[in-house]
Amino acid sequence: MNDSRRIAKFLRQNRLNVGLSQGDVARGLGYSTSQFVSMWERGCALPSVQTVSRLVDILNLNVQQVTRLYLLDSRESLEEAFKKDPEL
Repeated sequence: MNDSRRIAKFLRQNRLNVGLSQGDVARGLGYSTSQFVSMWERGCALPSVQTVSRLVDILNLNVQQVTRLYLLDSRESLEEAFKKDPEL
């Protein structure tokens, strides 16, 4: 499981701030269920870069803040993976 807590909290809070449900966001992204949105908000996975770009529009997010959080979480996930398997 990825440790994507910063972006998870950020996405959830901003979704709530604009008054959307996970289902609303999922439909805006073209998904039939909210499963992916739920996984991102629980920190189980990071959305793809393409999806983040679409989330910026749907949730009216600050691009610089999203980029910083996404990179921090991605870096930590990579570092954790290398600690588990130094041969990666």
